[in-house]
Amino acid sequence: MNTASTHAATSSHTLLIEGAGCASCVGKIEGALKAVPGVDSAEMNFADRTVLVTGRADAETLVAAVEKAGYGASAATSSWTLLIEGAGCASCVGKIEGALKAVPGVHSAEMNFADRTVLVTGAVAGGQLVAAVENAGYGATATQAGSDEDAMAEKEEADQEYYGRLMLNMKVALGLGLPLMLYSVLGGEMTVTTGAQRLAWLAVGVLTLGVMLFSGRHFYVGAWQSFKNHSANMDTLIALGTGTAWVYSMVVVLIPAFLPEMARHVYFEATAMIIGLINLGLAL
Repeated sequence: MNTASTHAATSSHTLLIEGAGCASCVGKIEGALKAVPGVDSAEMNFADRTVLVTGRADAETLVAAVEKAGYGASAATSSWTLLIEGAGCASCVGKIEGALKAVPGVHSAEMNFADRTVLVTGAVAGGQLVAAVENAGYGATATQAGSDEDAMAEKEEADQEYYGRLMLNMKVALGLGLPLMLYSVLGGEMTVTTGAQRLAWLAVGVLTLGVMLFSGRHFYVGAWQSFKNHSANMDTLIALGTGTAWVYSMVVVLIPAFLPEMARHVYFEATAMIIGLINLGLAL
């Protein structure tokens, strides 16, 4: 998802006006709003005492402009349903809800972990909510609440796409991990003692790195995002476990003399199996 384009997108706000008692007030209110930097248009419905404002200005700035013109104003509350990607454990719920509640104008944010959806209410644009979730290390798409059929259809499509991606990740990872695991269980040498073994395990290490980048990339990205936000989650645990196993194994392959002979054991199968099984668990 292109976050930059989300920030540049035009949003709309509906303001509820108080104190507008005559038709001439319309011009004053519209003029005050159009003078706000970032406002593209402002059209008032005098009968309803509402103003529809489009542009890149936030609701608080618009309300302040109307109040400065001598009228009362409040931003109408809207509801958004966010479809979340990358939330793999219950602790993610608190982080996502916290990130959303920190957005100015948000009144409430409640996540349904089973459905991977968040219902957000407040005077805020969908792009701001998506950006907040992405900054917290997760993916999100926003749909205006009130169109349940469209929202459910979009959610089902996103779920199917996510499921297919996880299953492909699982197949690639276990395609390498299972043969290595069987080789180990059936008595194969998982140590490095000869030059030929070094070359063979170096090739396996490169393949394992490919699995990490293809099937496990979302874990490492999530762990890095959590690290930048001074927190940790399940992605952190997976990234540390699989990354440590791979790095240690590569040290064994590249500089075996650095380690005692009894410690020259590789763990590439552990890295591939963990990535494959957790992708399978997320899919299920």
